[in-house]
Amino acid sequence: MGGQGAGNGMSAQFRGDLGQAAGVLVNDPLLPALTAILTGGAVALDRLGHGWAAVALAPDLFLVGFAGTQRVWFLREFRNLFLDPDEIWPMTLAFIPRFLVLGLVTGVSFIAILFVLRYIGIPLTFILGAVAHPVRRSWGILVGACLVTDVALTFVTPALALSVHSWKEALRRGIRTLRETWPSSALYALTPGIALFAVSALAPRPADGTFDIALVAAAGAVLALWCKGAVVAFYVRLHPTVSDSGAAYADEPARPPRRRA
Repeated sequence: MGGQGAGNGMSAQFRGDLGQAAGVLVNDPLLPALTAILTGGAVALDRLGHGWAAVALAPDLFLVGFAGTQRVWFLREFRNLFLDPDEIWPMTLAFIPRFLVLGLVTGVSFIAILFVLRYIGIPLTFILGAVAHPVRRSWGILVGACLVTDVALTFVTPALALSVHSWKEALRRGIRTLRETWPSSALYALTPGIALFAVSALAPRPADGTFDIALVAAAGAVLALWCKGAVVAFYVRLHPTVSDSGAAYADEPARPPRRRA
């Protein structure tokens, strides 16, 4: 009974944080709208071919830093504070370098893990270009590795956006937070990856139209944003002293954020 009660309590807390995050998306529709437009636009530009590569790089790079801005946006809204539109650009630019390095480090590590699996004999046939039956098993391994990586980074990205400027310290703090809060944090860690995998299973095939694929990508980005908001709510409860601007700037901005009426 005690275990069941604890599980119900964790579930109720998670639902409450999802509700709080949903309230932010409804009260400030600019956040989900920007997320959907930037993601859908980036996907559409990427599909236009190599001639558009330079143009597509701009929204792709902006989205790297915008991952930090999204989390500060949720933080402000949870505290009944505005994130003014004129803050979006400088804040996102401030986040790009550290989030870019974090993405490169984790991406290289992920690829290294895949090749280690291949070396020990697990048939990652998508690397070898084969089309035989083992592809299904290899795809399952890839999805599993993605989910594990997503779980491991659950609190790394909030730490990098809200608490620290160093990606190394963010990795240490985020992984430590996950370890110390497990299993209370299990739903926060597992739900986003599973939900996005479900969306990807419904995604149009590569041969389908650019608009359809961009639309699904935009919807998936908003779903991921909702989950990010719940994770931020959980993280801020653990670290209630984070600045109203998170770790976006080396110094506090001269103009404090405006409070909602």
